[in-house]
Amino acid sequence: MKTATQLKPSPATLPNGVKVTLYQGSINLWTAFIYALLFFAAPPVYCYVWEDLPSLSIAHLLTGFWSSYLLSMFVFALAANLLISYLTLYFCNGRQTKAIRCYYNRTSIGYYSTRPVLLKRFRLYLLLPGILTGALPFLHGLCTDNKSIYVFGMFGLIYAVNNTALYFKLRPFSSDDLLQSEETGYFNTVIRRHYIK
Repeated sequence: MKTATQLKPSPATLPNGVKVTLYQGSINLWTAFIYALLFFAAPPVYCYVWEDLPSLSIAHLLTGFWSSYLLSMFVFALAANLLISYLTLYFCNGRQTKAIRCYYNRTSIGYYSTRPVLLKRFRLYLLLPGILTGALPFLHGLCTDNKSIYVFGMFGLIYAVNNTALYFKLRPFSSDDLLQSEETGYFNTVIRRHYIK
């Protein structure tokens, strides 16, 4: 008679790796939550630091703040995020352009590699675009009274939600493991190099 541990082997001992899946519904929910939070909370924070907040109405905070920056910064932040993502994956992938593919669906766009990538390099690919196009411009714009850079950084933070969620899913694995991505960007396989005996 087989025990429960024999029926369900540990994922660490499987020779073909461990599947790591991001669920699109939860990612879309987090993206919508962060977008709403930044959309409604960022203008009062900026106006509190650089303008006279009590003299401004709610309509000015939401319409006046976003009127001239929304579409242009949305496009610029997306282009910068895609460019930095591609360059980072290019160098993490061993400079092989034929192995880099683009995926897109109705909620996200990005790149994946058709060949396995070291997990420590893939983590760099996941975090670097969000830091360079999100966190740093957001803080720089807030500290220097540059509203366009501030809004650019906000959109960069929104585009980094998928990669940040995947980064936290991959934290339990060793940095020497390999990661094989699939076409959608939501399904990945971690190929362990050190198996438990």
